[in-house]
Amino acid sequence: MGGSGDDVTSNDYDETVWFKFSPAWEGQFTIDLSTGFNYILYKSTTAIYDCTTPVWNNLTRLSSSNGVNNETFGCLDNGLWYYLQVDGNDLLGDDVGPFDLSIKHEDATILNHDMICNAYDLGTISNSTSTAPNQNNICATQELGERNVNGNYYDINSIGYDKTLWYRFRTPATIGEWNIAVNNVSGDKISGTFTLYQGAGLSACSAGLPVWSNITERANAGIANLVTGNNSLNLECFRLQPNTYYFLQVQGEDLGPAGGEVGTNFNVSVTHSNSTVGANDNVCTPESLSIGVAYPDNNLCATTQTGEPGISPVPQDPFTSGYDETMWYKFVAPPKGY
Repeated sequence: MGGSGDDVTSNDYDETVWFKFSPAWEGQFTIDLSTGFNYILYKSTTAIYDCTTPVWNNLTRLSSSNGVNNETFGCLDNGLWYYLQVDGNDLLGDDVGPFDLSIKHEDATILNHDMICNAYDLGTISNSTSTAPNQNNICATQELGERNVNGNYYDINSIGYDKTLWYRFRTPATIGEWNIAVNNVSGDKISGTFTLYQGAGLSACSAGLPVWSNITERANAGIANLVTGNNSLNLECFRLQPNTYYFLQVQGEDLGPAGGEVGTNFNVSVTHSNSTVGANDNVCTPESLSIGVAYPDNNLCATTQTGEPGISPVPQDPFTSGYDETMWYKFVAPPKGY
């Protein structure tokens, strides 16, 4: 479609017909159209869309067939009207004539945490693991303005379209090591990847709408395991602030080698393990050493102090490479000659 306006004699002139349907409940829909015809799928912005004069702004374009005569959409919202605009293909002979059109429905559920404003709450995690079990992103979508997505928002079946799910957790007052993981359980495997954001508060939204500036990206899982599609990320103590909300955006990799963009049964888990840093993390409370004595120690969860000498780069940022975990010691030098 996209022909030559009012010139009905032109081969490019588009002879369009319209159809509409409204899903009675959520699920996947397969549109089957005769070869030689194209369609564009639109979503109404309101539950009821009736017009005597078209109000085109009330229709949001979702996808087009691009010569494919059988296409599955996962998933469409129940209670809204969807419109199909059908036209003959100008490049495949005669672009007018009879055609067959059918729509098939299969059950599937749109998870509430498809949207960041309804993020799955993993709770406050303290020296334990919190898991969101049996997840699937079959019907997940990407939001307008959503961070770290690269697909066409207006084409849910494009290869780059990212079907994201959102999770939220709160860190405890106690510092510790962290692990975040996406693991396939069964069914179609997801090539899982995720991005971690630090929140400005309990919610990243205002009046039910995302405020993307309320979250700051802190870590990215990168590429999933090439065989299993699973992915995990370990984070040192100092990378997550205590008593703070974090948001986790999970999706499948585009054309992932071990799975795909969509997974039908996977778990998302966040684990916290308590750790204690020595008092000698602070120059004001160094550990006293005796000459000739070995002292076992470690700098797990150690940090740097403002203005601390001998560190690089300056200023220090725990979310960039080169962060220094320093420990302090003191000793009294022996008399001269010893």
